[in-house]
Amino acid sequence: MSWQRMVDGPHLKELACTHPMPWAISIRLATFPMPPMSCDIPRRRTRASARADELGASAFVYYGCLSGRLDQTIAAIDSMRHWSKVGKRVFGIGDLFCVAIVNPAHSLEFRPFDASSLAESSPYGSYVSVFAVGGDAHGVNERGLKYGISDFTLRGDTTRGLSNELCGDAVRIDVESGQLLVTFPLDAWSHLSAVFA
Repeated sequence: MSWQRMVDGPHLKELACTHPMPWAISIRLATFPMPPMSCDIPRRRTRASARADELGASAFVYYGCLSGRLDQTIAAIDSMRHWSKVGKRVFGIGDLFCVAIVNPAHSLEFRPFDASSLAESSPYGSYVSVFAVGGDAHGVNERGLKYGISDFTLRGDTTRGLSNELCGDAVRIDVESGQLLVTFPLDAWSHLSAVFA
């Protein structure tokens, strides 16, 4: 199995249809229903991730876990960071934007595309932001964005990586040590490349 989807929102079917994943080779969908008004989303997400790990998933895509309550979003990002630390590729998809956790084993790459359409189609625009999470990140490289950096140390207590831009070139974001949280517009999701290789 190449990857596992985690379902936390009602718009999975619509999202999957409007934002295709051409690089997805096999899909196994896991749902973990819960009663209405339940506050058990973090435990359900943990169960789903643990089950995906048992099944051998190499990457997790968390749907519907962003853009709602801030506390739930932070909990989801903490869960994503955990699974990234144990070698998984991890993504989160919200209503307008996506996040990826980048670590030394897993870069984030976009194929070249017409990025000018993002500014017109998405309120998120063509912005990409990169943050060090869990401490400083060393050897940060951002190639193909409007403002490139090379072998940079991104401190965990700075906003230095805020609001860079996709400009249509091939993009690669990677790090030598530490973890990066990268945010990007939902409409750029279908332009990711080699993320599940």
